[in-house]
Amino acid sequence: MKRWILTFVVFIAAAPSFGQTARKAELSVVQVIDRLIEAGLKRDVQAIDRLYSPTFFHTNPNGTIMTKEQVLAIYKSPSVAHIDSSTHDEDRVVILGKTAIANNRAVIKGIADGKPFESKYRVTYILQRQHGRWLIVASHASLIL
Repeated sequence: MKRWILTFVVFIAAAPSFGQTARKAELSVVQVIDRLIEAGLKRDVQAIDRLYSPTFFHTNPNGTIMTKEQVLAIYKSPSVAHIDSSTHDEDRVVILGKTAIANNRAVIKGIADGKPFESKYRVTYILQRQHGRWLIVASHASLIL
């Protein structure tokens, strides 16, 4: 009985540190997504390239799939729309060892064909911890109607 009580006390005492560690990992995942959005707004191909794993792929709202090379080529090309802002909220992050699944609502505002627009997406990212940092290995966006 004493061993069980001691184990319980040690677990309760350590519980806040487990929560803090998980929260820190979740925040670091959201920071990677923030860096990706910032790099996208600046069309910084080198920064985007560093955030994606070599095997990265993205599933578009219409179901098509793009490789990392295809995504980078889009950022190298002249933009067809001017993006004023890209924000996200409703962030959810689940850490599963060296893998993280993140989901958020993205709101993109800009001008296309001379007309202002606002689009909302539900975006899911899969990240993997590699060489001490999170890399995005896949993403999927669904248009919120």
